[in-house]
Amino acid sequence: MKPKNLCVTATAAILGIALVAHPLLAGARLKSGHEGKVTYTTFDVPSTNPGEIKESLSKAKKKKGVTYLALPNQKKFSPPFPLVLVLPGSGGINDNTKYYAKEFRKLGFASAIVDPYKPRGMKSLGTSQSGMSDASYVMDIFLAMEKLAEHPDLDMNRVAAFGRSWGGGIQMYLVSKWWTDQIGRGKNPIRFYVSLYPACYLTEENVQPSGGEMLVLFGLKDDWNDPEPCRRYLARLRNSGAHAKVVDFPEGHHGFDGGYGVKAKKYVTYHCEAVWDSTTMVLTDKQTGKTFDLKTKGWGEYWGSTDCTKKQTVHVGGTRQQREKTLEIVTQYLSEKLK
Repeated sequence: MKPKNLCVTATAAILGIALVAHPLLAGARLKSGHEGKVTYTTFDVPSTNPGEIKESLSKAKKKKGVTYLALPNQKKFSPPFPLVLVLPGSGGINDNTKYYAKEFRKLGFASAIVDPYKPRGMKSLGTSQSGMSDASYVMDIFLAMEKLAEHPDLDMNRVAAFGRSWGGGIQMYLVSKWWTDQIGRGKNPIRFYVSLYPACYLTEENVQPSGGEMLVLFGLKDDWNDPEPCRRYLARLRNSGAHAKVVDFPEGHHGFDGGYGVKAKKYVTYHCEAVWDSTTMVLTDKQTGKTFDLKTKGWGEYWGSTDCTKKQTVHVGGTRQQREKTLEIVTQYLSEKLK
């Protein structure tokens, strides 16, 4: 999640290496009935500074991406299946990730867990919440979708994204046309987004939606990811024509759907609100009012001067009732939208 090292990743077409073709994705074409590991080429670059994106993209490094695809019971459901991208949080692919993927398959949807960690030799972001960039994750998602589109049993006209915490926050890039143009070559088949207690520390001021509808669940007692920057970002999305529904859990802490009780833990948090303008490439620190020119040294100056990132005690977890209510809301929403 580490904003100081947020990176934009890209295909060779975006890099300008070969404008006529996307890089070949690793592995044979996907066939009917295929399940399990799906691999493809993805990329890593050092910075996501929008003001210096060309320079960042020129430093892109190839990685072997991996996504875990599972199909629903074909005795109960018939292809082509709607697809739900399951986006892990900063804790990695854990029991909760697999739990939701399984629940989605019960509804007749294929699940695809995008793994941003394995390509980079990691299992999670750890307590420091660092080691990988947001935009690397975003590129993994776009390239995973391109590879999955080869599968004859998947309906790429009915695609949703689901994520908790970092997996929810990463969707705030996907819903932006600017990021979709830069990383996804303007192609984003996701029609529905479900984001649980996301972080919105870096968002676009004059955002134009990439398309699709969004459902966001906030915990009002979340002391890890402050809901308010996300609320303001969602308001800007709505003003630009997007549809975004919010459900609040008044007693919800971070990870309120965990179902294992609330525990105090120490993690680095990003209680930042850096909002940048895609026309001027000026970043505004909403907490201080200071502005930074992203085309010069503003990116480093902002992250070097802000005190919004720090290690502190946060409260994580929730009740069984909160878990059940979350599943009810999420599955009802996706059932209606992907039918």
